Amino acid sequence: MKTAIYVRSATKNDVAIKAQIKFCKDVLDDEDIVVYADNGYSAHDQNRPAFKNMIKDIEDGNVNKVIAYKIDRLCRDLNSLWSFWEFIEAHNASFAFVCEEVTSENCGLRRVERFISSINEMEQMNRSEKCRRGWFNR
Repeated sequence: MKTAIYVRSATKNDVAIKAQIKFCKDVLDDEDIVVYADNGYSAHDQNRPAFKNMIKDIEDGNVNKVIAYKIDRLCRDLNSLWSFWEFIEAHNASFAFVCEEVTSENCGLRRVERFISSINEMEQMNRSEKCRRGWFNR
């Protein structure tokens, strides 16, 4: 089985993608890894090519662990996070984040995860509102 490193940047940013990969690799042992990179894709939904490929590989049993730099690299809203969490559990896989001490095996931190996800969702909503105001104030 392989460990998936999932990285994402909403804007095309090769430097950010490479940095996320490095941080993820730094916390892994000599594991068989595969990198899924969505460069230039927002996490407001799951319609991302690399994300979809990773999901398929988990479903097919080719990947049993996912690591990402931060929670918001995978998803920006609470429902997407819980959906992903349930999917991971249903496929006997696991996930972890480099910058947050939250893993799928650490159930005691689900409340912390919910809080962090809520903050991420609020930040996304604030950004959207700022963009709308900027658009209408032209």
